[in-house]
Amino acid sequence: MIKTKFKDNIYLKDGSLMEKGTEAIVFFTEDDHIARIEIPSINKAFKTRIRNLQHTFLGFPKMPSMKTLERWESKGYCKTITGEKVELDGRGHDNSPSWLLVIGVI
Repeated sequence: MIKTKFKDNIYLKDGSLMEKGTEAIVFFTEDDHIARIEIPSINKAFKTRIRNLQHTFLGFPKMPSMKTLERWESKGYCKTITGEKVELDGRGHDNSPSWLLVIGVI
């Protein structure tokens, strides 16, 4: 679980507006590609692709380059999308998947 805020105003599929700065909570599911987003202030939830978190929410890094992924793989570890070192197919303490899982290499 990661507490964050929206980077910009966005419209959800149901037409509701999420204003920049609205607080959200990101939960990592067992699906390596999908995160569940909860917006406590309006009691809404939706799902999004993990690789899109960097574009929508504050505090998520951009995807590492292939060169970085190759370097991590040669050293026998990978980082999660929240920056924790794990095994190549591992998950962090917050259940965030390694970048190799997110992009579907493993």
